[in-house]
Amino acid sequence: QVNSFQFMSNSLVLLRGEWKKGYGPKQMDVETLLRDCGAQIASSVSSFINRLSERRISASNSDTSFIIICDESKTNSQCGISGNLQHEIQQICANKNANTYLKIVNSNYLFDCVSCAEFIDTKESQYAPVAPTARKF
Repeated sequence: QVNSFQFMSNSLVLLRGEWKKGYGPKQMDVETLLRDCGAQIASSVSSFINRLSERRISASNSDTSFIIICDESKTNSQCGISGNLQHEIQQICANKNANTYLKIVNSNYLFDCVSCAEFIDTKESQYAPVAPTARKF
């Protein structure tokens, strides 16, 4: 049985952005909190894309959640969602079931989930990333 605080044990998380000092939480603090919640942090963008692509192509009923947590970057060039990652997200968003396993959020989402000890609805605009590219998904 999973500890109630380990509610993210079936999650693969990718952190994107520059995580500059003075702009929201520190990346190290977010990583620590994610590990404490049982999440697996992607070691690279390519490993995240590979797993995400496998999930999309197989259309399996895997219970893995894919979460991209963006920092407070305000520009597209700083947000870290571009190239292959952006292409894969676009492919997934073309699928009506995308929101069942992919979430693109700001760090407030993580803190609110921890407060509730469960995943919460990401439809609220308060969890949308700041950068326009990340926000459009």
